[in-house]
Amino acid sequence: MAIACVRFRDLTQVVQNGLTVMFFITPVLWKPDQIPPDAHYLLSLNPFAALLAVVREPLLGQLPTLYDWIAAATFSIGGSVVALPIIGYCQRRIIYWI
Repeated sequence: MAIACVRFRDLTQVVQNGLTVMFFITPVLWKPDQIPPDAHYLLSLNPFAALLAVVREPLLGQLPTLYDWIAAATFSIGGSVVALPIIGYCQRRIIYWI
């Protein structure tokens, strides 16, 4: 996203607003136990919730679930697999976009 935001300057505001929305729907300010049980599937659709659970649960004295570990690893590895070729392709052009 950073490379796209450098190339297309207007995209920065869209990403900022999207991250603000993701902040409020990710359980940062609230606990996952506070949502009704029939809405827990929405939490599993949010990849940031899994990344947050892997960090937050050990601090609270609990173990993250296997789903959280798998989702966090998949999100991290998938992001790297997508980002590295894009960085390699755009590496020489980025200096002109800045």
